[in-house]
Amino acid sequence: MAKIIIGVHGLANKPTRGVLKKWWLKSIQEGLAALGYENDSFEFELVYWAHLMYPKPQSLDETDPKSPLFIHEPYLPSAHTIKKEDTPFRRQLLDSLNRQLDKLATSRWADEVAGIANAVLSHYFRDLDIYYSNEKMATQAGLNTVRKVVRQQLAAVLKRHAGKDILLISHSMGSIIAYDTLTLEVPKIQIDSLVTLGSPLGIPVIAENIWHERHPATAFPAHLPTPDNIKRQWDNMADPLDRVALDMTLADDFLPNVQKVRPKDLIVHNDYVVENERNPHKVYGYLRTPELSQQIHEFLQHDRHPIFVFWQLTRKKIRTFFMKRRLDPVSEN
Repeated sequence: MAKIIIGVHGLANKPTRGVLKKWWLKSIQEGLAALGYENDSFEFELVYWAHLMYPKPQSLDETDPKSPLFIHEPYLPSAHTIKKEDTPFRRQLLDSLNRQLDKLATSRWADEVAGIANAVLSHYFRDLDIYYSNEKMATQAGLNTVRKVVRQQLAAVLKRHAGKDILLISHSMGSIIAYDTLTLEVPKIQIDSLVTLGSPLGIPVIAENIWHERHPATAFPAHLPTPDNIKRQWDNMADPLDRVALDMTLADDFLPNVQKVRPKDLIVHNDYVVENERNPHKVYGYLRTPELSQQIHEFLQHDRHPIFVFWQLTRKKIRTFFMKRRLDPVSEN
């Protein structure tokens, strides 16, 4: 069966669709090459929705750093100079905070907590605020809510590739869009695997918003269902310093689906650095992590014909042999 990788970008304004797709591809290919999988070929499509919330894209031609169209964090190759921070204390602190948030979300203070959390989200995450509002926008099909129109961008791509094995990679707010689309828009279209990167899905107020859209008159039961149309696996990857992925672990927030799939949490290191500052939420760093690169490689090889797999392994061994011969000095007797 043919395979395709589909990406969904996250929060905030972006460069044009073509530039963003090129940078996603460069990041993925960089990660594959670092593990010796540079010969892996794949079809890729990026679901682009920034244009629905921002009238003009960011541009490489904009030179004024104060302009909202200036690109402060373009794709940059890994510098391989930043060491992984040892963050056990932060992990313990976040685990404790998440447990307390979960308790508050189901306590008699739940309404007050939800109100405060929504206010914080509105202040810091403009896109999420618009997504969860009832704001409408005009389309060829008529007026519809922004969230419905955003989801339809992904739904259309999934419908177009419904006959293929699909690896869906979603970053940040894109993971909310992916979850909503799989459960509300295309519940019959199956995907092989889902990857969430720097996801806010574990934040209680986000989970409650998801639940109450589907069950407005029912109290949130503390767990969401894993979409039944995920066939093989759901990998959730987060850097411990990623502030958007405040709750790094989703395995305890989602129930298994009919295939017994539920999120598998992986703590990763996002190495994206620009001007000596690391951004542990940036998608380009996530896309080249060894954990994601290995997942992509395994997806591409899964269910491939044995002859094809054998040829790929043989080609890699031959290439490695001749590279080693070329690099090793010639010994003289």
